[in-house]
Amino acid sequence: SCGVCHTSYPEWLADGHSQAAVNPRFLSMYAGTDVEGNKSPPPPKNNVGVPLPPDLSQPYYGPGYKLDFPTRSGSCAACHTPMAAKQENRQNCGWSGCHQDTTADFAGQILDRGVSPLDLKGDAAEGISCEFCHKIGQVALQRETGLPYPDLPG
Repeated sequence: SCGVCHTSYPEWLADGHSQAAVNPRFLSMYAGTDVEGNKSPPPPKNNVGVPLPPDLSQPYYGPGYKLDFPTRSGSCAACHTPMAAKQENRQNCGWSGCHQDTTADFAGQILDRGVSPLDLKGDAAEGISCEFCHKIGQVALQRETGLPYPDLPG
């Protein structure tokens, strides 16, 4: 039904953006597993809780946000599953939304705590719509290169 008005809908369906919310590589990186579901052990942390490189003498299946921060949802959904995150475009990486969960911890729960991209259903699992990127109001460019900052893609 979307394709009746949105003639580029079939192109979007075949594109990686439509699958961003269900991409097995993204989900495994978030969960700290490989694509078969094998989970890496939690990483060691320094005295202030910052994750350290993994102990490679232990079984290791790859990194993962939930391994490093098991009690947080993070803000991965802000870009990978914006239908689930329900954040406006201005509240994504260009707004420093990628740091919202940590910021929320220090802000006394004022900010949105984010949503986990695991086990999404329905509209929430639709991935990245065309308008999510194509309605960005502003991109900060580096003066030296004229390119977006790597940590603020827009």
